[in-house]
Amino acid sequence: MGAEMVYAAAVAVAVLGIAGGVCGVAALRTGWILPWQRRHVRRPALHGWALLVMGGSLVAQAANLGTFPTGPFLTPPLAASGALLVGILLLVLAQRPSSGRGARSTDPGR
Repeated sequence: MGAEMVYAAAVAVAVLGIAGGVCGVAALRTGWILPWQRRHVRRPALHGWALLVMGGSLVAQAANLGTFPTGPFLTPPLAASGALLVGILLLVLAQRPSSGRGARSTDPGR
């Protein structure tokens, strides 16, 4: 793969990360969710944090794209991958209903 292709991929990943970060800020500030995600998201604030974490990890990975780190220089790409996994976990949790602690049950059998 040529150097131009690596830089093009880095730019594309960085743009996706920035777009995710912008959507995360919008979800945190206003509760706005993209239209195709509104049906699934139960907790907009957690969804916003997930998008911010994932956007940041994509930008960090784009910054390291094209380098082949070894040894102690392997830590930033691994940390970015870990952050991406944490963001995915937060997205899954944002789609689940909250635990409802302190809320009354609507089940008449309880």
